[in-house]
Amino acid sequence: MINKYTRFYSHPWTVLKFPKRNAAILYNGDTKEYDFYSLKPVSENAPPAQKTKSTYPVKMFMFLAGALGVSLALNVIKMFM
Repeated sequence: MINKYTRFYSHPWTVLKFPKRNAAILYNGDTKEYDFYSLKPVSENAPPAQKTKSTYPVKMFMFLAGALGVSLALNVIKMFM
């Protein structure tokens, strides 16, 4: 019997495959023991992970906005005194 998640080969053995995790579980129903196995080796030619964006532009924008706010506040205070 084959369904979406399991494959039953002979009675006590069950194989559960998880392709997204690149793993499989081999379960023995008689002894209630299980083992994890790798489905296939990880490719050596895998594309490199994408780098995260730098926060430098955000920090610079925050610094400039703060400086503008302080400058504007000082000019408004100076105008009313």
